[in-house]
Amino acid sequence: MIKGHVQVDLHNHKTGLRDRIEGDNMITNAMNYVIPNLIGAGISASEIMPLCQRVLGGIMLFDGKLTEDKNNIFFPSEAHLVASAGRNINTEYADRGSLNYAESYETDTGFQSVWDFSTSQANGTIGSLALTMAENVYNYSDPYNITWQRGYIHNALNKNNNDSFDLYPLCYDSVRGYLYYYDSTNSNLTTRYDSSERVTYYKMTVCVMKQYIPSRVYGLSDSVNLRNVAEKVAEFSIERKNSMNYSCLHPGYDGYAYIIAPMNETAEYWRVKTSDYDFELSDMKSINLKGCKLKREWGKAVIVKGYAFFAAEDLKSIYIVNLANPADIQQAIIPSDATINTDVIALNNGGIKFGVKLSDGRYCGAFGYPDCNIVLQGRKEKSVFKGYASSPTLITDNLMAYGDNGYDTSTSNYSSYGRQVINYLGSIFNLPQPIVKTAATSMKITYTLTNA
Repeated sequence: MIKGHVQVDLHNHKTGLRDRIEGDNMITNAMNYVIPNLIGAGISASEIMPLCQRVLGGIMLFDGKLTEDKNNIFFPSEAHLVASAGRNINTEYADRGSLNYAESYETDTGFQSVWDFSTSQANGTIGSLALTMAENVYNYSDPYNITWQRGYIHNALNKNNNDSFDLYPLCYDSVRGYLYYYDSTNSNLTTRYDSSERVTYYKMTVCVMKQYIPSRVYGLSDSVNLRNVAEKVAEFSIERKNSMNYSCLHPGYDGYAYIIAPMNETAEYWRVKTSDYDFELSDMKSINLKGCKLKREWGKAVIVKGYAFFAAEDLKSIYIVNLANPADIQQAIIPSDATINTDVIALNNGGIKFGVKLSDGRYCGAFGYPDCNIVLQGRKEKSVFKGYASSPTLITDNLMAYGDNGYDTSTSNYSSYGRQVINYLGSIFNLPQPIVKTAATSMKITYTLTNA
C-alpha cells in the first residue's frame, strides 16, 4: 500500500501573491502491470528501483479532470497534456519542468519529489496531475515517446524464428499471454487482369499469427523474455480494383482491427473481428468525404473507437469522421509551421499519435484528440525529434506496446518490438478547482509518497 499527498504552490511574481493547493491522491494499479512486465523481460531491478524515482518518478499535468479509478491507468483522451517533468533540470522546453534536487529526498516513511515550473513553463489550465515512469537513461519522463526506448524486451518472432520483420499487431490476450498479429513475411499481394472488364484486380492476403509471449502472467516453466515460434490461426483475402498499396491494418480498440484505404475524397474500410480471436472479415464499407482531399499513402489513416482519422493531402490537417454519423466530419488543423511526416497511429484512448516536421527543420511528436485538439511537443521552445511513429502499434491491457522499429538501412530489414508503455497514470490527483498558470506565475509541485 502506498499513500500519496500533493502540494501545489503558486507564486505570482508581479503581485507577490502566493497560493497553495494540497490533498491526498489515488495510487493506481499501474505498478501491478509494469513490474511483472519488466521483471519477466529480464530487466535489472536497478532499472526500476527505487520505485519512487523510476516507476513513479515522472509527472504529467493535464487541463481537465481524470476519472478517479485505480484501474484508470492509460494516457487519457478526455484531458489534454499541458506539461511533464522527470528527474532532470530543464531550462529549454515550455512543456517540461525541472526536478528540484535540493528538496527531493527520502523521508522516514517514503520519498518526497519536488518539481519546479518557471514562469515560461506549463502555462495554461491545469486540472489534474499524475505520476508516471521516469526513464533513467534519458533522465526525464517523455509522454510523447509512449514506450520504453531501450532494446526489445518482449518482441515477436516471424515464421523464420527471428524478429527482423514488419510487425502489425492486432490484439493481445493478456490472460493467456498470446499476441495475435499480421505477419507480412507470411502474406502477399497479387494482381490479376480481367480481360472482359479490362481491369486489374489487386488481392491482399493476410495471414494472422498467434505467438505465446507472456508479459505479466507467467507459467511455472516460462523462461525470461520467452518467445515461442508463432503458429498460423487465420487467413483472409481482400480483392479490389484499386491498388491495396495505400491500405493499412491496425487495431481499433473496439473489438476489431481495421483495413482502411483512403482515396481522393472517399475511403474504403473492412473490419476484422478480434474480440473472440476468430478474425472474421466483414464486408467493405465506404465513407464519403466530398470536399476533403485525403493523403493516399500507407499509414495516413486509422479508425479507433468509432472515429476515422485521415491525414489531409497537404499533411496540414486531420479529418475526423464519426462513423455512427458519417456526415459528421471535423477538421483538426495542425499549426501552420508544422507538417505531418510520419505514420499516424491509433491510441487506445481514442486519439492518435504522429510526428511533424516544423518549417525551421526541427521535428517533434504530436497527440491528436477526438475533440480536434492537437498538442505538439515543445511547440513554444526548442524541440527534438522524440515523437516518431513508424507503424501501427498495439497498446495492450497490461501496459505493453507492440509494433516495429521502422526500416533499418544497416540490416535492410524491419525489426519487431515489444516495449513497456511509460506514459501511464501511476497516480491521480484532481485539483478541487482548475488553475490557470500564466507567464507571471511560477509553480512548485511537492509529491510525497508514503509506505502505508
